[in-house]
Amino acid sequence: MGNLNLRHAFKDGQQINVDLDYLFYYHNNPHWYKNDFNYLSINSQEQEQMNNGKITPINMWVGKVDFTQNIGKNAQLETGLKATLSGLNNKLEFLRLKEQTWQLDSVFSQHVEMEENIGAAYLNLQQQL
Repeated sequence: MGNLNLRHAFKDGQQINVDLDYLFYYHNNPHWYKNDFNYLSINSQEQEQMNNGKITPINMWVGKVDFTQNIGKNAQLETGLKATLSGLNNKLEFLRLKEQTWQLDSVFSQHVEMEENIGAAYLNLQQQL
């Protein structure tokens, strides 16, 4: 995780701000399951073993640039750009132990890759009357 913020004031009422943030998150979440079944009516027992591995790295960038310009004594112009870039890769593998071999269960397994990019620009003029 990191942040960079720069601010500079120019002569004549101009100012620029730059802000950049970065986040990296890594989630590794394995689980092991062991289920014991007792069927009393037929005097039988069964055991089911399962495990899953879930790995989710997330990358996110957020940035903005703002510019301000005074116009005379009573007006100010503001403009800027903003952006968010994010990526997620969620991989879940669900395995069942069958005949002493771990086998992938495709019903409960998934692999999702998501990328999202959002951008915006703005312009604002303020005038005091």
